[in-house]
Parts: sequence; C-alpha cells; structure tokens
Amino acid sequence: MKILKYSRYGSLFLLYLLFSCESNLETQSCESSRDVLSYSTKEIKIETKNHQYFFSIDFVYESAEELLYYGYNKATSVIEIIDLSSKSHKKSIVIQKEGEHQILNLTDFYVHDTDSIFIHTGFLKKLYLVNSKGEVINKWTIDNDLPDGTSSDKGYFLAAYPNVGVRFLYLPSSRSILFHCEYLFFENPYDKEFYKKPILVEYSLEEKIFKNLQGNCPSEYTEGQQNPYDKKFPFVLTQKGDIYLGFTKSNYIHQYKAKQETQICAKSRYTEDNFTFLPSNAKSQQYQKDYSLKAHYQGLFYDKHKNFIYRLVKHKQVEKNDKGEDNKYFNAAFSIMVLDKQGNVMGETEPFPANQYDFSNIYPTSKGILISKQNTSNDIEDYLEFDFITILF
Repeated sequence: MKILKYSRYGSLFLLYLLFSCESNLETQSCESSRDVLSYSTKEIKIETKNHQYFFSIDFVYESAEELLYYGYNKATSVIEIIDLSSKSHKKSIVIQKEGEHQILNLTDFYVHDTDSIFIHTGFLKKLYLVNSKGEVINKWTIDNDLPDGTSSDKGYFLAAYPNVGVRFLYLPSSRSILFHCEYLFFENPYDKEFYKKPILVEYSLEEKIFKNLQGNCPSEYTEGQQNPYDKKFPFVLTQKGDIYLGFTKSNYIHQYKAKQETQICAKSRYTEDNFTFLPSNAKSQQYQKDYSLKAHYQGLFYDKHKNFIYRLVKHKQVEKNDKGEDNKYFNAAFSIMVLDKQGNVMGETEPFPANQYDFSNIYPTSKGILISKQNTSNDIEDYLEFDFITILF
C-alpha cells in the first residue's frame, strides 16, 4: 500500500527576537563541505493484511521499550500504530468527527507518550490532548493576540506543514508548545514585509498565553518581493533548547542559543551558490516545476541519540525521464548533511538513489535514521517498507 503525503507549500518562517538578543551574523562566502560520507541501509517490511495505510501525516515515537510508527489516514480519520520492532500492527486510534470527543481538521500531531498525543488544527485555532483511545482529555482555544500586538482576527494563524518539516513541538520543561506562526497579508500576500514579522512563537499550556518570539530571515528573502511558495522554513529544537532554523533557498542555517543568533554555513555540494527566486506573480504550475526540478533544502532533523542535526538536500533532476515522462518530485535523488552539536558541518552523504524513498521526512532513532520507501512515484501494494540508514564516519 502506498503512503500518500500531501505536501503543503507556501509556508513562511521568519523569526524576530522579542527580547534583546545579540546577533552574530556575518556576510561571508559559504563553501560546500568536501567530506563525503558513505552509508549503509537495513530494510524492514511490514505486511498490511486488512489495514488500509494511506497516510497523509506520520510520526515516530521511541521509548526504552518501544519503537512505534504513527500514521494518520485522513480518509478514515484514524491514526494507525505500527510496532517497528515486531513488524506488526499495534492498534488504531479513531479521531472522532462528532460528539464529546470531536476533533476537526487534524493538521499535525505530536506523540508525547503512548497515552498522550497533542493534535493541532491550524486555522481552527484548537489544540487537543487525547489519550490512546482518542478521547479528549484537555483542549485549548488559542486566539490570543501575539506579544507584538498582532491580532488573532485575520492577522495570523498557527500553521503546520508536517511534510516539509514545519511541525509544532512540545517543550516539557516549560509545559509549552512551540508553533510556526504564519501571517496574513490579504491586500498583498507577496509583500516582502511577510519576511520581517516574528514567526516562531511559544504558547504556555498552563498560563494560556504566548511567550517568546525569536529569529531572523536571511537577506535573500528580504530583498525584493519573492514568490509566496518559497516561504518554507523548517526548524528543530535540541535537548538543550537550542533552535536551528533552515531555509529552502539559503545555504545558511540560523542557530539560536541562549538568545545568541549565529549564522552557520551549511552548503550542500548539490545546491547553487546563489538561489534564484520566482517572481511574485509566478503561477502555481511554474512553482511546481521549479520545486520538482531544481535542488533545494528539504528539512532539518534532530538526532537526540547522537546529538546531530541532519539537513536533507533534494537534488536537481532533468525534466523528462528515459520514457519521456515528466519527472515528479520523488523521482529525484537526495543526500543528508550532518552537523555536530556545535553546528559544524561534518560532511554530506553520497546521493541516495532516485525514485526509491519518501524523503519528505526522516526519523532519527536508536536503530538508525528511519525513512519510508513508499512515495507517489514508487507504489508498493502489499506491505509497508522502510529503511534504517546508518551514516558511516
């Protein structure tokens, strides 16, 4: 069965420091890493049997006892749970569409533990906490004004684009949620002011208020009016609370550590020195072609087991394949860059084969980096198939 991922493009990700944070940004050349890393893979297959696996959103949860894959089937409104160790279906959680435990418009979810799942609803401004039965045990209506005064009434919404790495995160130390905040400019949605607003915001679950706003956008995004589809900025949070912010069309990563902002050169061997942006009036068809054929950065992922940051790089490809058919997004090859806990680039892997993986998300685990082998260009009918990737140093 194939896992369908519905990519949502056009996410914005700027950061603005509400508190007086120091900046350590310098204009300098950014050269690609010359260290080529090899890798090994270990395949696992899981029979689907009577279960329907058409997942639009997924998540991987690992404890000392379990390694579980969660997949949300939008058509059936069910989260299926797969035990990756025993290679078996564990259980199903029905997300109810009516009644006492109703949840509408599931946009993303975060598994805190097997009996505590946060569910985010995007435009509906609702956050839910459900148990392993799908019962709502807590909920929040998040319609506060932002700390900078931006109104919740058509001024912003808390976005999530799970298939491009832009997801909300739970911060257990402060019992708060870190959200991606997207702004709405109805008169001119392409205005470069879009890139100057604060966008990563923390919401306290106990106080029910917004807290910190932080970050900046590279100069590439603030010069001129760019196409809205280029606003896709994934982020990760380390165990120490450091934030790493990446950009689809920038060779730099921004690190926010103890209110200190540092710009890190993390250029792939497969990207341009200077990215080109589509004009603000480009049509969606132009963007889809540009996005599918050109190289860019796909996402950032934190490995708590090794304390590494992974930057996934989607490679460029030709317009037509050997059969004369249009190449789709997942026909491309990709590679993974590795940064250590100081933000130093340790190297970049050899290319992974084209038309084989769903590289919209990867999940670092104690057994390796989990990646699905199902994608819209590679149909697998009778089982779920994954690889565990081990990067060799």
